[in-house]
Amino acid sequence: MKIIIPYLILSALIFGIYWLIKKIVKRFRKTRESADLEKNFKQVARKARMKRIFLPVYLTLTALVVVFGIVMQINSAQMEKLYFKTYDLAGDFVDIQAPNVGYNSAYINDYGVFTSNLHLDTYKNIDGYHVTWKPLDFPFGTLSMYMSHENYDMYASPQITSNGYYTQKDNQKITTFFQTKVNFKSKDYYGLQPTHEASTFKNQPNELAEIAVTFKEPLTYAQIQALVPKNLLINWYWIGLSDSKNLDAAYNLDYFGLNSDSKTFDNGNANQPTGKLSASSYKTFVKDVNNWPTEQTSSTGEFNPLKDARKQIKKYPTLASAKFSGVILTGQTKNFGTLDDEPWVFATNVGLTTPIVPYVKPLK
Repeated sequence: MKIIIPYLILSALIFGIYWLIKKIVKRFRKTRESADLEKNFKQVARKARMKRIFLPVYLTLTALVVVFGIVMQINSAQMEKLYFKTYDLAGDFVDIQAPNVGYNSAYINDYGVFTSNLHLDTYKNIDGYHVTWKPLDFPFGTLSMYMSHENYDMYASPQITSNGYYTQKDNQKITTFFQTKVNFKSKDYYGLQPTHEASTFKNQPNELAEIAVTFKEPLTYAQIQALVPKNLLINWYWIGLSDSKNLDAAYNLDYFGLNSDSKTFDNGNANQPTGKLSASSYKTFVKDVNNWPTEQTSSTGEFNPLKDARKQIKKYPTLASAKFSGVILTGQTKNFGTLDDEPWVFATNVGLTTPIVPYVKPLK
């Protein structure tokens, strides 16, 4: 009996210790599981919160990338269309509004994603000689109006001296026409007085020159062919103005007209002016004037040269009916000597001149 009692006490003590350890372990496990659950919950909540924050950002960025790609493709296609449109517009400008001007190259010299510039290297044909002239620039783009007329400083804002108009940057003399019925003595007139510069070449041989000839009265194509001396070349025909008394028009140098037809000559000179016009070339000129954008022609006071030109071509829709107020002639200076004495000539104004060289034969 004495032996059993200590054994029972030891067993009870061992069981108590076991039970206590089991309780502690169970509580530890429960605490750990609770901590793990709380940790897991926090992790899940954090991941959910991150998804709520970054998923919209990701979707937004993805959408922006897709939209940007689409916009760039549309912009690229639009820039290509604008390039071809500007190229055609530049060619039309030279054909209808650039007296005796041609170009030998046209290229993009300032390329951008949204804006670019079409550059034309130009020249004037002086009796077969190509003489460098003021380049033309035609900016265009999806974010701005293409072809700003303000770039043509030799037409819009030339320098004025006592004997003529000159380009702003290159100081090249501009051939000038005159309105025959303007009161040049009026206090309201501040432009050039009519010039007679053809006669100044009498003592200046061995050179070629271009001269703007203003007629006393508008002449038909047939009359011009009969009156102009055969030793001078007609490079350009000026359609004149519907109102030759308009003072605002007298200050505007945006002349409308057309170059004479060209051909390849037997001596190898390609695309040289013939001095002649065809009915089809005049018809093309009429179409180009009617299609020319109104906003691309600058006005002087209340005078708009494009609107006036449209009045002229409406009055003279065909070459057979057309009348011209002047021409640009080129040739050897010795052949201009008596031009100012002709009864049909109102004024003559010199533009560019160039020396005759022995290795290039003039056309006239």
